[in-house]
Amino acid sequence: MIPVKKTGAISLVLLILFSSCKKSNYEDGGVLDPVFKGSSMEYLESGKGMFDTLNKIIRFAGMEETLRNQEVTFFAPPDPTIRLTIRLTNMLLYSYGKDTIRRVEQVKPAVWKKMLGRYMFAHKKSLNDYPQIDFFNIPVFPGQPYVSLEGSVMNVGVDYQDAGGIQYAGLRTLYLSYIRSMSAPSNSLLSASVATSNITTNNGYVHVLRYALSGLALNPSLNDLDLSTHYFGFDPLLFYNEALNAGIDP
Repeated sequence: MIPVKKTGAISLVLLILFSSCKKSNYEDGGVLDPVFKGSSMEYLESGKGMFDTLNKIIRFAGMEETLRNQEVTFFAPPDPTIRLTIRLTNMLLYSYGKDTIRRVEQVKPAVWKKMLGRYMFAHKKSLNDYPQIDFFNIPVFPGQPYVSLEGSVMNVGVDYQDAGGIQYAGLRTLYLSYIRSMSAPSNSLLSASVATSNITTNNGYVHVLRYALSGLALNPSLNDLDLSTHYFGFDPLLFYNEALNAGIDP
């Protein structure tokens, strides 16, 4: 975990960064052809500018063959999400006088694999195959837990908006959620919404996650991180701790 003796320095850095990040908007992945004639890996390789860093991480982590040949559903985190998380990690590393991350290869492959595996599932499911989730009525519509390739128990569900005064008759949005506490699963979800769903490939489905455009999107205190923003690995400090514990190469 992060030492507490320098939280004042971290809070100052966060305050400076936060003051330059006043907007809080999102950009969808755009309208894409729902059927891709190729593997899930080939689809990601075709998305120039959106998945360049992600593709590099997939190869470095040794997960390329999984996305080429195995039947999987992949909730793809776009490059801005990864850059946001690395930026937060570097800010924390800098606060403690440590070298920052400039290349993917500085972080151990096992760390990347653990994080990536949280977004992959050994099944082939579209939006229509997942149950409903209502974040304001979890006991009735809880979504459903699934075990990811990495071994984490994740929640996947479809949120139904209202339309024309009719409950649950509107737009549907797919959500992938990390369960922080199995003792209180419905009260400990860190969720990421899907911007573009149901991209069908030769070996599964790719659902592209939405990403924030507002920089770090952090509150001034480290104790008040904005958990509504999706960070790579879901927990905003998880990647930092995992990378630091495994050792960051120079």
